[in-house]
Amino acid sequence: MYILYHLPRRGTIVLLAGMRSVLKSHPSLIPLANEVPKDPRRILALYHLDPVICSYICCPSCYCLYPYSVVKSKKRKVRAFSYENPNLMENAQDDISGDAPFVLSAPVKCTHCRVCSGAECGEPLFNSVTINGNSCTIPRLQYHAQDLKQWVGWLLSRPAIEEEVFKAFRRPRKTQMEDAWDMGHLCRILLDTNKQFLPGPIDETRLAFSFSMDSFNPYHMKEAKQMVSSTALWLTLLSLPSHLRYRPENMFLAGIIPGPRKPSLSDVNHSIQLLVDVLLEFFCPGVWYSRTAKHSHGHRVWAILVPVVADMLAAQQVGGFASSTATFFCTLCNLNIQDIENIDRHTWPKRNVKEHGQFARQWRDAQTTKEQETLFKEHGLRWSPLLDLPYWNPILFTAIEPMHVFDAGLFQTHCRQVWGIDTIALSGDGLTPQSATDVPRPSDSELGEWYEVIRECKKPEDLQQ
Repeated sequence: MYILYHLPRRGTIVLLAGMRSVLKSHPSLIPLANEVPKDPRRILALYHLDPVICSYICCPSCYCLYPYSVVKSKKRKVRAFSYENPNLMENAQDDISGDAPFVLSAPVKCTHCRVCSGAECGEPLFNSVTINGNSCTIPRLQYHAQDLKQWVGWLLSRPAIEEEVFKAFRRPRKTQMEDAWDMGHLCRILLDTNKQFLPGPIDETRLAFSFSMDSFNPYHMKEAKQMVSSTALWLTLLSLPSHLRYRPENMFLAGIIPGPRKPSLSDVNHSIQLLVDVLLEFFCPGVWYSRTAKHSHGHRVWAILVPVVADMLAAQQVGGFASSTATFFCTLCNLNIQDIENIDRHTWPKRNVKEHGQFARQWRDAQTTKEQETLFKEHGLRWSPLLDLPYWNPILFTAIEPMHVFDAGLFQTHCRQVWGIDTIALSGDGLTPQSATDVPRPSDSELGEWYEVIRECKKPEDLQQ
């Protein structure tokens, strides 16, 4: 009831209490009734029904993350924070059970610096609340990141899924592209040994993911423009066939950045960096699993992240590109926005992957905010943690508006209304303007007669006659 039908925790506690009462009605079932827990969270932890997550304290201003762990006392579990930083506060609270005082070490304010020589953020990370007459200190925002290693291990424990993943990239590529394997970019990803990553040897499993990010209103649409946004980050396993790929149980939810506003510009990098750190381990040397559905003696799994599939704003933010109204508005070329009407693709200046990484690192290592602004104005690039992945190409692996261009019909609107492409119009390459048919100018006497008609007309309907 708690998992499948989303029964609230309080309702589940009542349900468990009723189960204990029913079992205690028979004397022989009293020992069994004593084993029924009072809290459903104990069952979830005992049978590993909930995903494995790591909790972080999230700065409400810059969205910097700090590890947030659970410390066990003699009688209960207590939340604690540990982070090596000189600006720490120790808050000693007496345990109500009579144990030794528990010392909670936590930074009072955010210590993140956006630039090397810049000032600290300084945003308070905790709020003080009173519960049942006791004063408690709780985080203002928390970010929960799901463990990718645990999720992949859970996925490969399903025999049918592991079989589909194994044979995904071992089929011949089709001439007409039907899936990610047919586009050819996955074949060109190489290991440090200059060997192709996919499909890989038979005794190993190779996975390919796509990254997506989007913001949503957790309270749905509200009136009076009361907008609250939370930002979700998730991975889609391209190794699965399309009919299984987008099922909720087969998609990896990396985390949800809490609201009430979207993280701006590079603030999202803190959450992406957590994911990149795990993907680096999956790429080299891979992750060893002691057992999977088809390999009872252990198996090594490798994984890569290839395309970024999101709307234009999110894709540019994740990849470190400038916005669509900036000087360098395109993620594929360096065409100036003043030349946006140029549709001759052979004249578009191409982007260079090495230069992209170099300019992005210069922006990251800038000493001052003014220096970052100057570099961004010159090159239109910011740093993205995805550039730490040695195989990731920000130019090839950034999908261009797959949702709005095709599903929302923007491509059709742009072709028909902006470019004027239609079945009744003359065709061409668009480089040479088509001259319209010349219409002869009426004589001055005819224009004079029509002028008098329009001037004397009192009702617009009379002009139609």
